[in-house]
Amino acid sequence: CTSSDVVNGCVTTRTLVYTARDACNNTTTCARTFTWTTDTTPPTFDNCVGGNTDLGCNPTVLPKCDAGVTATDNCGPAKVTCASSDVVNGCVTTRTLVYTASDACNNQTSCTQTFTWTTDTTPPTFDNCVSGNTDLGCNPTNLPVCDPGVTASDNCGPATVTCTSSDVVNGCVTTRTLVYTARDACNNTTTCARTFTWTTDTTPPTFNNCVSGNTDLGCNPTNLPVCDPGVTASDNCGPAAVTCTSSDVVNGCVTTRTLVYTARDACNNTTTCARTFTWTTDTTPPTFDNCVSGNTDLGPNPTVIPGCDAGITASDNCGSATVTCAFTDSSTGCSNVRTVTYTARDACGNTATCTRTYTWGAAGQICATKYYDANANGVRDPGEPGIPGWKFRLSDGQTGFTDANGRVCFNSTGAGTYTVTELSPIQNNWAATTPTTCQVTISASNCSAECSFGNYCFSNPSRGLTIGYWRNKNGRRVLEQNDPAWRTLLNSLNLRKADGSLFTVPTSGSFSNAFDAWAVYLQGANATNMAYMLSAQLGATSLNVAFNGLSDATTIIVPGGVKSGSTCLVPFLSTTQAIVCGAPPLLTLTGQPGSSACGCNSNNGATTIGNLRNRAVCLLGTYNVTTSAGTPRTYEECVKNLLDMINNNGNNGSPCGGLTQYVNPSSTNCPITFP
Repeated sequence: CTSSDVVNGCVTTRTLVYTARDACNNTTTCARTFTWTTDTTPPTFDNCVGGNTDLGCNPTVLPKCDAGVTATDNCGPAKVTCASSDVVNGCVTTRTLVYTASDACNNQTSCTQTFTWTTDTTPPTFDNCVSGNTDLGCNPTNLPVCDPGVTASDNCGPATVTCTSSDVVNGCVTTRTLVYTARDACNNTTTCARTFTWTTDTTPPTFNNCVSGNTDLGCNPTNLPVCDPGVTASDNCGPAAVTCTSSDVVNGCVTTRTLVYTARDACNNTTTCARTFTWTTDTTPPTFDNCVSGNTDLGPNPTVIPGCDAGITASDNCGSATVTCAFTDSSTGCSNVRTVTYTARDACGNTATCTRTYTWGAAGQICATKYYDANANGVRDPGEPGIPGWKFRLSDGQTGFTDANGRVCFNSTGAGTYTVTELSPIQNNWAATTPTTCQVTISASNCSAECSFGNYCFSNPSRGLTIGYWRNKNGRRVLEQNDPAWRTLLNSLNLRKADGSLFTVPTSGSFSNAFDAWAVYLQGANATNMAYMLSAQLGATSLNVAFNGLSDATTIIVPGGVKSGSTCLVPFLSTTQAIVCGAPPLLTLTGQPGSSACGCNSNNGATTIGNLRNRAVCLLGTYNVTTSAGTPRTYEECVKNLLDMINNNGNNGSPCGGLTQYVNPSSTNCPITFP
């Protein structure tokens, strides 16, 4: 027997050959072969990684045995098997995958993979958070913030709580929202929102219509003040309510009532408005302390006639009383009576009177009054002062001068007719507006007489410059110094061209272009269209007023005899004419008669330069084309002629005369000297 081994890797083949040999050397063999594997090394995995893997929460794909896991053996193929087992602990599942690699010799190697995951879709629940809205009212001192004490619980373990704070401001109202969020390990969340609202307002309301202060209602008012429901207030943060209280304090005859209005807003900020009303309740008149009423006869021609006595006093139950006095004189025949009346008046207007009468006989008296007739109408109008220092003569030879009030009196020498004459001063710029003599009669039944005399002083017309001046080099120099004011002035006057259209001085461009247009306009002025000629004269007068010292307030005297064409100018302009701008009358008749040399019978007329210009502007605005005869053309011609006279210093060559006088506004600077 022979034995031989063949080793191939892990496999060994042993052959035993038995040989039977006989004596002849014949042989027979019997071979037996034995094969075995020599292997104690387990396989190794090719791609299995053992260990623990946390799949987190609620995985969508769960691990399972992977058929792709393989193993390699040093002695041949290896077979891989896998076993899966789960262990559930509450919300956590642990899955174990055990891969076993076995070779032909049953050598084994294992690879264990452990997967852990949490199955949790239930959100946490708050332990102590109450959601909802809370109104903190006005101006809270402690404002809400996130509370670290808010906690939450979860079915699968702990939960964390976070908080965010956000404010929304709307005017005075702030809304703070605290949002608590509870989150578990699987990111399941629950929120709890708490809303706090408060008003920030320290500004008190303001009253809309309450005026504080003190009001004196005087005496015995019929309507006493009470709280006014119409008083309202406004607030920066919403409505305000107004309440009112009334309280009275009585002190003797005087009552003081205080009305206190209180405006209150929703945050209890308040504003007060106090109104105090005071009144006196008194219907009892004062009483005189030392006045004795009655009659006293002073006899004939007394040297002193009693007047008011400053020592008369009176007392009142509610305070002091003032005493006033007035006296009136009357005559019956030559008997004179002076009635002196004392009036005691208290603060409430209650009055008591005490009357004392004095009678006496006297010789006749003749008095003259001289007044400044500023509007030359022959009537003493309110406000027209007396003229002192004017000399008068009585027909019996007495002379005298007016006092500070413009009054002078003469004693008559007996019954009869007397003439009072005003004398003329040396200065010749004074004109009478009433007759210069006054005839009176003194008799047994008429012991006194009065005469009244009106005068004004005047200056000759001046400050008038013609339309020719305002288009020559002299006028050009003045207008250039007042550019563009002169353009604006002329363009406000309704000036008309020959065809009736408006003439406008160019407001833009050079002065030279504007002046040339104005000069050409004046040069072409004619009366074919009376509105054109009136416009030229009005323009010149207006420039005289603006730039040459002529005053709109100056009163002019128009002689009653002057004519405008065939029209007696003063009678025409001193009456209302039936046209637009024909009323009121432009001229007021004075007390001075005019000359009738030209066939006009009228007193002089008076107006102001301003009235005259305004009337011209009115006419030009209404009647722009006056080429035909009629009242509008006649009226425009009369006004044009007056403006022409002013622009020619009173005389424009009219055969019946022009303006004669400019009335001085007062007697100031009008000296009076008599021979």
